[in-house]
Amino acid sequence: MKKYILYLLIITLFLAGCTIKEDKKPVIQLIEPSSDLISQPFNLKFKISDDIYLKNWEISIDNQIINALKFDRISENELEISSITPYNIDNIPDGEVLSIVISAEDNIGNKTTLKKDLKIGRLPIIKLLPEESIYDTVEGTFNIVANIKDVDVLDKEDLYSYSLSISKNNELIFSLSSDESMKNEEKNKEATITTEEFKAANYNIGDVLTLNIIATDRASNTTTYEKNIKVGGNPPSINLIEPNKFSSNSTNLTIIAEISDDVEITDINLKVNNEDKTTESDFYIDSLDSIKLSYNEFKDKTYLKKVYLKNNTIQLEDTNNIEITVKDRAGNSITRGFIISYSPANKSFRITKAW
Repeated sequence: MKKYILYLLIITLFLAGCTIKEDKKPVIQLIEPSSDLISQPFNLKFKISDDIYLKNWEISIDNQIINALKFDRISENELEISSITPYNIDNIPDGEVLSIVISAEDNIGNKTTLKKDLKIGRLPIIKLLPEESIYDTVEGTFNIVANIKDVDVLDKEDLYSYSLSISKNNELIFSLSSDESMKNEEKNKEATITTEEFKAANYNIGDVLTLNIIATDRASNTTTYEKNIKVGGNPPSINLIEPNKFSSNSTNLTIIAEISDDVEITDINLKVNNEDKTTESDFYIDSLDSIKLSYNEFKDKTYLKKVYLKNNTIQLEDTNNIEITVKDRAGNSITRGFIISYSPANKSFRITKAW
């Protein structure tokens, strides 16, 4: 009997010195979507791990089981699961909430559930007109035009309010806001804002104006747009491509010039021996491989920052005085000129002076 009690005491002490491993519940980690606000179809991606062995798992969105999934076994007791196709929200209006529920169970019945709510919220779109780049640098007299459009399910677009402000060195110089009537009228899909006219001459060259636009829809989705606008700018530049030292000898002279400006080219003029040759020239936008334009077609274009001038119909005389004059929207003007001497005997020419 004493021997039995001794054995029992030894076993009790042995068990008391041991730590019994506690089985843990599965762990669920949602990777995508990472935000609580959804504005477009989204992918699902999550991980499930357990300290022993996973028996079952399930995911649902608004009580609808998602079956179009693929999974990768990262380790013996860990899975990475992702959707095969994005979850479509095209027919779900802004403000609606989707409820994601992911559950997992291991082989001894431990269960874990992860819940996440996603709010549908498509942000209003703000665009400067006719395009953003024309406001990189402003000259002369200018105003700012912006279009605001709400994005939602068809017939659910509803812009609620907007505001625009312009500041310099954190000092407000202009502001406007939508009328109160916009808040009371539903189904406002978009709005176009036009500021008053500003004069660049009222500011120093190099000053920076900060434009800030805020737009909110009726579902409380808010977009903020900010842009720095430089005042001033440089006069146009003229890069003479032909004639040059590689130009071929001919009785005709070919003139090709690359003309650029940081804001907008408004006029180009070519004179040969004080005779206007502009309307006889061809104009190209962006590159010489683009569509050929007449002078009037070029003048109809707006906000051009690069134009190529080409004229290959000029008959050479003994002395040829050639000038190219370019103006920009601010009224800045630049002239590039050169004198060409022509030798009829060997049909060759050379540039004798340039400015």
